[in-house]
Amino acid sequence: MKWIAVMLAGAAILATASGTEAASWRDGLYVGGDAGWTWLYGKGGFTGISDPPMGYDSDARFSATLGYAWQDGLRAEIEPSWMSNDTRVSGLQGGTTVAGALVNLAYDYDLGGRWKLTGLAGIGGAQVSHDIHVAATHALLLGGKGAGFAWQAGAGLTYALARNFDLGVEYRYFSSGDTGAVSAFAPVRFLDGRAQTVTLTLRWYPFREEAVAAPPPAPLPPAPPPPPPPRPLPPSPPPVKTFVVFFDFDKAALTPEAQTTVAEAAATVKQDGIAHILVTGHTDTVGARRYNHRLSLRRAEAVKTRMVQLGVPAGEIATEGRGFTDPLVATGPGVREPKNRRAVITLEP
Repeated sequence: MKWIAVMLAGAAILATASGTEAASWRDGLYVGGDAGWTWLYGKGGFTGISDPPMGYDSDARFSATLGYAWQDGLRAEIEPSWMSNDTRVSGLQGGTTVAGALVNLAYDYDLGGRWKLTGLAGIGGAQVSHDIHVAATHALLLGGKGAGFAWQAGAGLTYALARNFDLGVEYRYFSSGDTGAVSAFAPVRFLDGRAQTVTLTLRWYPFREEAVAAPPPAPLPPAPPPPPPPRPLPPSPPPVKTFVVFFDFDKAALTPEAQTTVAEAAATVKQDGIAHILVTGHTDTVGARRYNHRLSLRRAEAVKTRMVQLGVPAGEIATEGRGFTDPLVATGPGVREPKNRRAVITLEP
């Protein structure tokens, strides 16, 4: 249990040290590794004797992964693993080693910010090696190697440490099934080999691209000569008025400056008798498309809520979110441009 506490504490320290701003989830090829603690248990089945339990001491487990992740949260990976546990049955010495090779399918559910909940299932094979002797006589009780079908299932919590590193804590239930063995006493087999593990997991996405800065705008052509003065036109309707509200990074709460701007817009609505009001939310290019779309809607709704508090009828205000698809300042992906974190209030007579 001390190893579990150490791994959980290490994950919390690394997560705290890396900051709290939002991060886009990974996609593409990744490599990883797991290290943790395992509890192995099973039965030794002797001919003519009821199946005796085969207890083991807890010990270390290691594995490596090579996989691919999609942006919708699905991952597929290949995982070789290794665990070795000494027997703790009185009068016996030695232990059992399990080497597995499984294909896993995992899904990462976005919890918001840098956190996600992971579920995993895998199938494959395992080779089980036994070397257990009677301590007093050194007679072989359980020995040899056997291979069979193996499967596992698990769940965990993952945190995005940096641009291309994920850290997680996972629980696994692993089964190697029945495997053959030999004994000096009678024919024997290893029944229903099962293990429970808690591991610390690190994944690295080596090919995730850096954000690319937008090219500088092309120079403007020389201004043409001024046109002749136009002839007087009949009075035109009042022009469309806009107010721009800016937000902090990954936030939808109104700052004091933003509240002042919303108050000016509400006063204009009451004074000019505005009939059509549209609030459009936007974000910068840091983060996943789905997350930023939700964030832009929350920003638009925050502005609408404040206008209603200032006396503007809610039924006259429409809202929409455009995520990072319509930036005020053109940038590449992953750029924190303050002017793109905004909501635009459009007032049309």
